[in-house]
Amino acid sequence: MENIYFADLLFEALTPIKSLPEYHGARFSAYLRFACRTVDVSFNECCIALQPFRKGKKIILEGQYVTLRLILTAEGIHKLSCICSALAVTSGKGEFSSETLRLCAVYDGVSGREIDPREGPENSFIPFTAESVEDEIQALLCYQYFTLNFISPLRLLLPAGKKLKTAPKIDKLCKEDFFAADDASLMHIISSIKDLGEFDREASIGMAIPVPWSCETEWTEFKYSKDRQIHLDGVTGTVTFKGKLNSACLAQRLVMGQYLGLGQDRRFGNGFYVIPELNPARQIRIPNA
Repeated sequence: MENIYFADLLFEALTPIKSLPEYHGARFSAYLRFACRTVDVSFNECCIALQPFRKGKKIILEGQYVTLRLILTAEGIHKLSCICSALAVTSGKGEFSSETLRLCAVYDGVSGREIDPREGPENSFIPFTAESVEDEIQALLCYQYFTLNFISPLRLLLPAGKKLKTAPKIDKLCKEDFFAADDASLMHIISSIKDLGEFDREASIGMAIPVPWSCETEWTEFKYSKDRQIHLDGVTGTVTFKGKLNSACLAQRLVMGQYLGLGQDRRFGNGFYVIPELNPARQIRIPNA
């Protein structure tokens, strides 16, 4: 699989933005999609996921800065200059537009360096790999307990043997009680992490795996926008697992999953988690962590 890149876009608010939902990745998604259409770029082929650097309903005041992380394919990084130019002229499509936000700078999310996309971004951005988070992987292998904090709603399909084909779509998703009730819930999470590229090795289900020790999760409801009543609900909260990960492969997948997300609607900012015990070893910033 091709390389994956992180592009962090810094915007300045040109006007106050007031009516924000708790999770507003969908607002950014709409802005990006409209911009891509104006320059005939496929948003889905370029963007694997996106992640705002803030959440909450607090008003964005004029002159404040907001940052959005785009998790991009090689095609996306190649088209980034074109997309950024389109963002500057995409107006009148919602609260997030060129009339409310001005793109000020672009940064490589892995190295933290400011990048000028017009100067061949495919030669400037550093791919995200397991080597980028090696310190976190080694740290995770040492813990007897660790926590997954779902920082945006997780919409993860139930394991194959637990979902009914005829059930409504919403009933095919893991609910808040799944993680506490199923000792194999961590393996289901690990097996669901995608876009690992050359590091996407099979996660063996035969080995011992940490089990849920405490669970404080809830089903969080929110909609795409006031006008489009599309539900993007999912699980938020924390699950602490007891037991040591005895596989570097599993630790690698779990650490990388913090940055790639999992489940449905990652292009709306859903499905991201963070392992707070790894903060001392972290070298790449995680939005909302």
